[in-house]
Amino acid sequence: MTIWMRRLAAGLEWLAFTLWIGGLAVLGGLVAPTLFRTLSRDQAGRAFGAVLERFQPLALACGLVMLGVGLVLRLSGRPLSGLARLKYGLVVVMLLPHLIVGWGIIPAMARLQTTVGQPWEQVPPDHPARLEFERLHDLATTLLSGTLIGGVLLLGLLVLTWVESGQPSGGQQ
Repeated sequence: MTIWMRRLAAGLEWLAFTLWIGGLAVLGGLVAPTLFRTLSRDQAGRAFGAVLERFQPLALACGLVMLGVGLVLRLSGRPLSGLARLKYGLVVVMLLPHLIVGWGIIPAMARLQTTVGQPWEQVPPDHPARLEFERLHDLATTLLSGTLIGGVLLLGLLVLTWVESGQPSGGQQ
């Protein structure tokens, strides 16, 4: 693999990482708090749910791009270092919450909203649908927060594999 191809691979990996984890940080740190401060709870929840639903495919695509870079580097004939294998394993683990939230939790929360047929503020706090909705919300928050924490670890692994390689290749020996 030529040096420019390794640089391109590293650039794609960093771009995917930045869009994925940076996007997740912006959503959780800026978008959600702003929506919930300026709109009713029901409006903010619906708006943020729609944003999160649209973000899920981007997050998955970014993770897959990172894994694709690892595959290309591996197929180039040079083995991946232990740190690089750890990095790509972490990417796989970090994708799992997005799959669970995107394909399981968000659709389940949407179904609960339609069954209630009124804004959540008007649903009694002990209503089974509201309790289930809040449980799913807490689970999604926990899973995606874990992904964000994983992103901090992934940043460290990206830097270490870049330094380890002596090339901008993302971790080849």
